[in-house]
Amino acid sequence: MKLRSRKRQRCKQSLGSFVPKVQKKVLKAPGLLKKLRAIEPNVVRVFGCDRRSALLWFITPAIGLDGWRPLDLVESGRGQILLDYLCRLEFGVYT
Repeated sequence: MKLRSRKRQRCKQSLGSFVPKVQKKVLKAPGLLKKLRAIEPNVVRVFGCDRRSALLWFITPAIGLDGWRPLDLVESGRGQILLDYLCRLEFGVYT
């Protein structure tokens, strides 16, 4: 239980507050909200964070994704790459 709370705290600390940026992107791209909602539960499970922090994670460049923002991958139709990345993180495979 203690590990989950540490993950949640790290998730909140590293993300800041960029939810308006996510909202702007969603409003501009039809169908993006549906895709984000499909992936969001995986983000919450892997990082042990709340829904808001999961949304913030989508706009943060990820080292494991070669600096891509997860939102950009979802928007461009490469959501499967993101799902694979989350699976690797969940099981501790960092290569």
